[in-house]
Amino acid sequence: SACEALPALVEKGHQASITEVIDCLRCSDANLRRAAWQTLPELAEKGHKGSVAAVISCLGDSDSHVRSSACQALPQFVERGHRAAVEAVIQRLTDKTPDVRKSACQVLPQLVDGGVHRCLHVLLQCFVDDNEEVADA
Repeated sequence: SACEALPALVEKGHQASITEVIDCLRCSDANLRRAAWQTLPELAEKGHKGSVAAVISCLGDSDSHVRSSACQALPQFVERGHRAAVEAVIQRLTDKTPDVRKSACQVLPQLVDGGVHRCLHVLLQCFVDDNEEVADA
């Protein structure tokens, strides 16, 4: 798609392109939303506020593949300890879709900084998950 071709055409940090890709994250086509969040880390620098907010909002997307993929991509956008990112991933630990919960279990240790006890407490939820793949994550 055009979205996926952008990184080859513009330099990282190109604000107009980043804005266009973020806009694609809000479109009704789930495939385009997935392509957009896959493209975004190639365009936006880590910590880019608009990108971080957009990816965190994708964690609440109606499409479970978008939620799972956004969860997995989040460490590319934020530094450890980013409070909003950690909170958003913790919320995904109770997602109705096992793949999303599994992604959250895998990503949370990459995001938590310093709050080891809290991380351990939250990850214990994964171990008692009814879905075997989530518990094994």
